[in-house]
Amino acid sequence: PFSRSNGSSTQIIEPVAGFQVAPNGGNSDQIPNEDSQDIEFDETNLFSRNRFTGLDRVEGGQRLYYGLRFGIFGASGYSDGFIGQSYRPRRDNNFSSTSGLNDHFSDIVGRVSVQPSSPVKLQYRFRIDKDDLTAHRNELSANVGPPALALNLNYSFFDEGSGSGEFTDREETTYGFSSQITPAWSINASTRRDLQASRTLNHNIGLTYKCDCFTMKLSFDRAFTQDRDVRPSDTIFVRL
Repeated sequence: PFSRSNGSSTQIIEPVAGFQVAPNGGNSDQIPNEDSQDIEFDETNLFSRNRFTGLDRVEGGQRLYYGLRFGIFGASGYSDGFIGQSYRPRRDNNFSSTSGLNDHFSDIVGRVSVQPSSPVKLQYRFRIDKDDLTAHRNELSANVGPPALALNLNYSFFDEGSGSGEFTDREETTYGFSSQITPAWSINASTRRDLQASRTLNHNIGLTYKCDCFTMKLSFDRAFTQDRDVRPSDTIFVRL
């Protein structure tokens, strides 16, 4: 990385690149694709060896990855981000046309995080079309407040041209709070809503105990999703 200090802050620019060589093909028609249909292409798996989600499909061929990390870090806060893309000389038809990976150049993925002070943190993640720069994926999260009472808001948009193409546009928001009651005990609650259908998807409330060698979480979830034999349900979950 290239680094420069200016008083109490440090600016960093880091070009990142990689090249991978593998045989073309390798996906036999005798193996049914059951666990690798939905593709989540984002900045977290841009440099992954295999962008398929399961074991039924293997990503082959030659590809070049490149991106840029950047950031400004100060004594009381920071902001950083990443933007990147991949290129392959040969198209891979194993990826769906809506995955952002089947063409020579992939879609552009990235992330921007801003934390001006400790009780405030903002993050934006995106996947935009390589041709016309339209958004296929938008995710925005905001966390405000000290550990005693922190409010959080998350917004997600996935258009029908993202992932496997099995779904229509999805637009959701999740909002809630968390509170560190004592050094060991905390509580949190949230609600998730479908903005496209204007309905609530689920409510959740949880109680957590955590020490140096033991963690227990008790949560209650009320889900309103229904589809054929799936009915709205209440779930109590204990994790040790």
